Amino acid sequence: MLKDQLTSEVAGIILDRVRESKGRVTEISDLCRINRRELNVRGLSRMKLHRLLRIVYALAVIMRYEEYRAMMEQISRTIENFSDNYDYLLLDE
Repeated sequence: MLKDQLTSEVAGIILDRVRESKGRVTEISDLCRINRRELNVRGLSRMKLHRLLRIVYALAVIMRYEEYRAMMEQISRTIENFSDNYDYLLLDE
């Protein structure tokens, strides 16, 4: 399914940044009060929007500006690529 594939790719981008440096998983978990066990693709895919936003916000706080912008651009490009390749098909699922 396309929506699952897109969700997985975006979650993977976020998780790559969360796991990028030693101790960051613990830091994000503590800041967001989200159990470390949920910091995986499946956990992020099932997470409510406000909890996911807490993770993205925490990344914005702890990452350098350039790193954060690069992550957001990567997410944006992923979504744009899906919209270019699949047009309305993803919305019809």
